Amino acid sequence: MSGVVIQLKTTGTMGTRLLPINVSTPGIKGLNKQQSQLVLDLEWATEADNLVFGETGKLEPRKGTKNQHSIELNTSPKGMFPYQGGIIFAVGTTIYSLVDGVLSNITGAAAPTDDDWHFEEFNGACIGYQAGHTPITLLSIGSTFTQATGTQYQSGVMTVNNGRIWTVYDDVLYSSDLLINNFTGGSSSSFSLGAYWPQGGDTAVAIREWNNYLLVFGQRSIIVYANPDDPVNTMVIAEGIKTAGCISRKTIQEVSNDLLFLSESGIRSLGRTLQDGSIPMGEVSYPVRDLLKGYVSGETTSDVTSVYSQAEGFYALSFPTTGKTLVVDIKQPYRFTTWSMAFNSACTYPTGELFLGTGTYVKRYRDYWDDVTYLGAVGSTYDVVFESSWTDFGNEAAPYVKIPKTMVFQTSGNDNDTKTYKWAYDFDDTFTELSSSGDRVPMNGSGQALKVGLEFTVQGINKVIKRFSVLSKLGRMV
Repeated sequence: MSGVVIQLKTTGTMGTRLLPINVSTPGIKGLNKQQSQLVLDLEWATEADNLVFGETGKLEPRKGTKNQHSIELNTSPKGMFPYQGGIIFAVGTTIYSLVDGVLSNITGAAAPTDDDWHFEEFNGACIGYQAGHTPITLLSIGSTFTQATGTQYQSGVMTVNNGRIWTVYDDVLYSSDLLINNFTGGSSSSFSLGAYWPQGGDTAVAIREWNNYLLVFGQRSIIVYANPDDPVNTMVIAEGIKTAGCISRKTIQEVSNDLLFLSESGIRSLGRTLQDGSIPMGEVSYPVRDLLKGYVSGETTSDVTSVYSQAEGFYALSFPTTGKTLVVDIKQPYRFTTWSMAFNSACTYPTGELFLGTGTYVKRYRDYWDDVTYLGAVGSTYDVVFESSWTDFGNEAAPYVKIPKTMVFQTSGNDNDTKTYKWAYDFDDTFTELSSSGDRVPMNGSGQALKVGLEFTVQGINKVIKRFSVLSKLGRMV
């Protein structure tokens, strides 16, 4: 049932025509930037910045960030990975562990020259792969990294699946059963990749297990292998997907029974089920397609990163240079909002806590202040921006000039805080703005189409955008 009600009423002895608009679910369909200059259902938003969909299903501010250590790092943490109750990450040529607020240099013999590590847990150890580097191993959170010995492949493309390490270095290679970084003995082996790209020569960006398939992502295509649990006897190429590749391994996330990643054309989904023996795949980001392309154009694609939080119910795609994050709501797939902040890496604990590598700290996503110090309670404020879609008031009002008189926005939390109400007419995003600590403001102006918006500052309190209404008078016939 729609949360939008527009009903023409006639009141008074002079027959004044009033047109109330009542929207009980503002922006519940998420952002639609692709059609932002069209008349749309008022349950769409054309701006939804620093917002997420909360437990009520309605828009509310994203949570804030709290530093998880007191010592400032030189640059932003990268490659964050949860391991044995702590977090492993890299900064420049140093690898750190973070446990209960304590930073430890665990670089050991790793000898890195960059911090683009891909960490995974394998057989109780933390292993790290990076292009141009010998693989490294950490046996416990309290030890330091060592370099792998024997025949190794300096690749940043790696995954762990079915008791093996898989990597791509020209060919696809897999390690012996349960042996760390052993690619020459036991049941280890390799197979050719180059001749099987669906569109000819491609470059491997990532390798990932999903739904009992092994996926090798190229920049423009994907090779799908079936039965990776038995690579010697039954593993075969099941499909070659030539309609999309992946621009960054860090954008691949398993989301419930789906797999999301960023291609050149947008966010792609490999689908929840297999249909007719093939993997269905579709673009899910059409409502924000051009916005997303703009974000990507300002980035080094390999720096684009992501995180999936089951506890928060979203997949977040971060653009560190642009300073923006596109958030995909998973609770009701797929709805979009944005954040005016970005992270260079992120991870979630098995218990659900979300951690972001942003600025020069590892920070926990929590409460409603930004940049709270390690032992602090109050941090920086941040601003929320919501703008509705355009409405033409419906067919009954079409012959008349609309003269909005009053706007009401109801929010939870402390409604005595000052909010900025704004409105614009006739597809011109030049807003009239009025600040008020109440939930009702008078309006002026007139037009055939209307857009409304609300801005407020988050300072320690959640504030759900519950509903809005506009009461208009109909003027002369056009």
